[in-house]
Amino acid sequence: MKSVILAAGKGTRLRPLTYAIPKPVLPVAGRPVIDYVVENVLTCSEVDEIVIASSHEGYDAFERYMTYRKYSRDVKIEIVETKGWETGGDLRICIEEANIDDAFIACNGDTITSIDIDQMLEFHKILKEKQGTTAICALFEVPEESISRFGIAELDEIHIIERDKCYSTLIKNFVEKPTGRISSRLANAGYYIIDKEVLERKDIYLPASVSRLEKTMLEKLAEEKKLASYVFYPPLWLDIGTFESYVEANKMIINGKGIIPPPLDYHSERKW
Repeated sequence: MKSVILAAGKGTRLRPLTYAIPKPVLPVAGRPVIDYVVENVLTCSEVDEIVIASSHEGYDAFERYMTYRKYSRDVKIEIVETKGWETGGDLRICIEEANIDDAFIACNGDTITSIDIDQMLEFHKILKEKQGTTAICALFEVPEESISRFGIAELDEIHIIERDKCYSTLIKNFVEKPTGRISSRLANAGYYIIDKEVLERKDIYLPASVSRLEKTMLEKLAEEKKLASYVFYPPLWLDIGTFESYVEANKMIINGKGIIPPPLDYHSERKW
């Protein structure tokens, strides 16, 4: 099984650090952010190849680092240079370049958390069989004061599967950065499992152009009742989008708990 890590953001708010080092290679508590993401991906026993989406500026840094980096188990790692088409467009490029034609994992490469992808994959298979879903999105609960920083998912009320406090059901819709009252505090954690049925309609869900998968894929699948949730409760979810949050992330990871939300205009900063 293949996994795509979306790591092509320029990290403009972290300049001058990111003039020379891609944001996902910046160290937090002595380890590059990308290491935390890769180790999450490797919790899925079926993963045997990881594709890293990189900008032109970050390609050499990723290639040098991954040449010598050893992880908890052997895995093939490929670096794909993207065109700056945001999350949806760059994911489409990786699908084409890495010849992905079956179910795969996709995730953001610039946040730190802890997630059991093996369990997420198990839930995905159950929801697919019971409800005919074709993708699953990881969600986690955020404080009321932070919901305006995230894409918030509203769910079907019936839990189809529940285990170890984690549960899955259908996602009814997403509300991007809500400013008023909303019935949910479940935010998009940036981890997905996507089935080959989505790839068969990739021109609709993941067009070969500048696009955000949160809009083109997630919203469409939710409308079609094809998108499942995987609700989990991580001790940490850290975004290092600014100098202030970068410093705070180093403190929080030592303490082992906390949430650092993205900046308010997070998506505009990620336009490459």
